[in-house]
Amino acid sequence: MEATALSFTKQGDEYVATYTSTGDTVVQLARVNGGKLGVYAYIDGMTPKPLQTWYDESQFNLFKVCVPAGMKVDIHSNSEVTIGKTLTEEQA
Repeated sequence: MEATALSFTKQGDEYVATYTSTGDTVVQLARVNGGKLGVYAYIDGMTPKPLQTWYDESQFNLFKVCVPAGMKVDIHSNSEVTIGKTLTEEQA
């Protein structure tokens, strides 16, 4: 398994990265400050729907995104993300 870098861009008052799922994925972020995080998923061309939003005081975050391969995933942070990576779990 090899980690894939996420590229966050400022959109309004949030930082957003988008990737195409390759299956169950672990996401790790390093942020300037803690704050709100959100995960959205959608089929390309459709409206993103929230899977989860939460507030985390930590600058360092680790969470799992479980959506089928091929779906688009948006990660939203209200704090600047300095490093973001994904790692797809190998299926047995």
